[in-house]
Amino acid sequence: DTFVKCLALMRQWREEMEQEEQQEESEKDVEKIDSPNVPPGSIIDSNSITQN
Repeated sequence: DTFVKCLALMRQWREEMEQEEQQEESEKDVEKIDSPNVPPGSIIDSNSITQN
């Protein structure tokens, strides 16, 4: 049961990573203008913080 949950989490995580990669590709130009000094990944965190 735990093994099945682990597989499901890995599959879900992989799908999320692919979606994030697609978003990053479309946001590359915007990221360069908005915050060139911020490393990739932290931008997503700041967006989630402002939403909350």
